[in-house]
Amino acid sequence: MKREAKLLQEKALNSLLLAIEHFNRPIDRGRDDTVLIFLNHGFEMLLKAGIVHKGGRIQKRGATDQTLGFDACVRKALSDGDIKFLTEEQALTLQTINGLRDAAQHYFLTLPEQQLYLHTQSGVTLFGDLLNLVFGQKLSEKLPERVLPVSTRPPKELSILVEDEIKIIKELTNPKRRKKINARNRLRGLAIMGYYSGCKNSAE
Repeated sequence: MKREAKLLQEKALNSLLLAIEHFNRPIDRGRDDTVLIFLNHGFEMLLKAGIVHKGGRIQKRGATDQTLGFDACVRKALSDGDIKFLTEEQALTLQTINGLRDAAQHYFLTLPEQQLYLHTQSGVTLFGDLLNLVFGQKLSEKLPERVLPVSTRPPKELSILVEDEIKIIKELTNPKRRKKINARNRLRGLAIMGYYSGCKNSAE
C-alpha cells in the first residue's frame, strides 16, 4: 500500500474509533454532534485513502496543498471508471451522514437516540465493507467485534421510528407548547434522511 494511502487509512480508523468511543459514553453533552463529526471525518479519510490506493489524485487542480472535499471524493469514488469502488446505495449512506454532520456542526440538529444508533451502526458496517473491498482488510482485525453497546431502547424498524418521531414533532408544534424551534431541530434529521432516501428511490 502507498504510504500516503496508509497514513490516510490510519486517520480514518482513528476517527472511527473516536466516533464509537463517544457513542458509547454515558454523558450526553455534545455526544450526537461529536459522533457525527468524527464518523464523517473517518469516511472522508477512508475515501481519500481508497482513491490514492487505486492510483487517483486527491489534490485539487493547481493546488498541491488543497485536497478534494467530501462530496468530490464521493463523486470520484462513485463515477471515476479507474477508481470506482462505491455503489449508489453506499454513496447515499455517506451523503446522509455528511448532511447530518453538516447540520450538527453548522447549526442545530436534534437526533433521537434511535436515529443516532441507526446511522452509527450503518456507518460502522459500511466502513467495514469498504475497508475489505478496497484494501482487503477486515474491520474485526482493527477493532473489537463488540463496538456498539446494547441499548436500553432496542432499535426499532425504520418505519416505526419515523412514525414515533413525527408524533413527538406534532406535540412540540402544539401552540400551547411553544417549542417550534425544538420541533424544527428534530425535523431536520428526518428531512436529511428523507431527502437521500428519496434520491435512492428515484435512482432505482
